[in-house]
Amino acid sequence: MKSPAILTVNGKAVLIVQDAESYQALIDLAERAKYIEAIREGQASVGRGEVKPPEQIFEEMTCRADEASQLSFISDENDVLSA
Repeated sequence: MKSPAILTVNGKAVLIVQDAESYQALIDLAERAKYIEAIREGQASVGRGEVKPPEQIFEEMTCRADEASQLSFISDENDVLSA
């Protein structure tokens, strides 16, 4: 990786130019940081007891799937979704 070139105006950085490989590495690092933060937030939620037991989540998903399967679509493009 190459060092970025920094353009200054009156001693203040106004533009940074860097090679594509370095830029992609920076983007990848920022993306990983987002995931790490999300994991930390999830762990903190667990620590505070803000979780549902797996059985409850499964029941909720099953109910939603049952509701969705009861919907029917009518083939005419002017008709709407009906229950």
